[in-house]
Amino acid sequence: MSQFLVKSNGKYGIVDNEANTKVKIGYDEIKIMDSQKELYLVKQNNVYGIINSEGKVIIEPEYMQIGINI
Repeated sequence: MSQFLVKSNGKYGIVDNEANTKVKIGYDEIKIMDSQKELYLVKQNNVYGIINSEGKVIIEPEYMQIGINI
């Protein structure tokens, strides 16, 4: 199933191709972090966290920076 980034009133969320909300609209930014594991880097109130494609918080948005150790 396809997922799409949406924006409303300056905030971002994710919906699927049937217009079901997967990630609530309320983030300042959303970027793909790992497409295979469907993990997203989110920014909220100038701090970063990680969520999955269902909107479940993996790492609370409370960090100034999050990166991948390759």
